[in-house]
Amino acid sequence: GAGDVCGDGEWCRAGFDCLSLTYGGAICREQCDYHTQCPGSGLCEYGFVRYRGGPVYARHCTVPCDLRTSEGCGEGAICTLAIHNPRPWNTTDCTSHANTAGPLESCTWDHDCPIGYGCWEDRCHRWCQEPSHCEPGETCVFHEEALLGRRADRQWGYCRPG
Repeated sequence: GAGDVCGDGEWCRAGFDCLSLTYGGAICREQCDYHTQCPGSGLCEYGFVRYRGGPVYARHCTVPCDLRTSEGCGEGAICTLAIHNPRPWNTTDCTSHANTAGPLESCTWDHDCPIGYGCWEDRCHRWCQEPSHCEPGETCVFHEEALLGRRADRQWGYCRPG
């Protein structure tokens, strides 16, 4: 289903395509023509579909998910921030989970970090929406790129020490 990792011999069930967007690995996604066709806060984006006959450029829905828990993503996937241009139509999405860095370790992409963390200032920081999501001594820092939803009505940030 939507949010499952695919490719390398693993294919999606009927009605879904195996699609790579620019910020991570291939995930099963629903086809779309308009944002309003996507479930929840999903957006209709372009990406490369992995078919057995070769890649095809097509439109598919991002997968709504929870940045703190990755709920909504399948096994082996992580919830990440999906930057949409033009802003402020950012959303969440699932991507394959590399999990190559730990908390506060160096990273390049959100999928390098553990579940519940994003790559900010080149380090893995915990996602937050309020101060209680952070450890004592950390501050929940909000960022313009972490305004989510078609109306930019949900704010996310990251926990920064200090």
